[in-house]
Amino acid sequence: DTSDFKDADFAQTVISAAEEIQRSEELSLAQHVARRKLVLELLEVLLRRYREVGDNEDHYLEKTVHSVLCPTNVSATDPSKLTSRRHDLWVVDERLTFSRAFASDKRIDSILADNASALRPDLIVWDLAYGLATIGEGFEGEPDTSRSINEMLVVELKKPMRTGYGKFEDNIEQQVLKYITQLKRGEIEGFERDRVRVNDECIFHCFVVADIVGDLRQQLSSWTKTPDGQGRYRIIEGDHRGSITVVQWNDLVNDAWLRNQATLNAAGLRRSPKLISEMQEKLKRLADG
Repeated sequence: DTSDFKDADFAQTVISAAEEIQRSEELSLAQHVARRKLVLELLEVLLRRYREVGDNEDHYLEKTVHSVLCPTNVSATDPSKLTSRRHDLWVVDERLTFSRAFASDKRIDSILADNASALRPDLIVWDLAYGLATIGEGFEGEPDTSRSINEMLVVELKKPMRTGYGKFEDNIEQQVLKYITQLKRGEIEGFERDRVRVNDECIFHCFVVADIVGDLRQQLSSWTKTPDGQGRYRIIEGDHRGSITVVQWNDLVNDAWLRNQATLNAAGLRRSPKLISEMQEKLKRLADG
């Protein structure tokens, strides 16, 4: 009988329940955001280290930066690599947060059926819906593999502070177009071993993360500037459809910080220059032996 409840008691019960829910949500949020904070701080440390060594060869650092964003030498459709699907590609694009349909540092001939290309893009993401969704997860029933892939995302990671792009094969636009040519009309093996065709009219969203210095500055001199004036942008014309956007490393990380600022504040976390400096010193000591 609701008449047995006093209005004040009922109100207090509702308030207490709401507070408990809020505490639980705050804990989950803190765990989620703490991981993101650590990833961004680690990337900042690595980028600072790059600026110390300049354009010297440092394959260890180059591979490490890639590994922070996404495991290397992994195709998400490989059942033996299921434990390696975790990634932090949200740094590149928030729409990639839950993506499981990707290949990282894999030769194209290992991704596409009946293809002999030895080209090795840093990252390819595909789907059956928007090019950035998850294949085989989050669907009611089995995904419709009769539908071709209409959009794909290709990411190429260039070594921070790299200045030499003088060789013909170092032309960013031509490199990306080679990837697209190989991917079009190919068939990707899905999670259930079904083959999914890449549409000939597939739209390719291509991102190149690189510092626009040295030869690259001249190479991109005729490209359109991005709205912030720091990156470069070009529409792909002719036989292919899509675009290529060049984003500088610092801008990539700073933009990710800005996107996550509200949730960082909500979780009571702050960007920590002191922690970044401590991590930087540890990395330097490891590199110096």
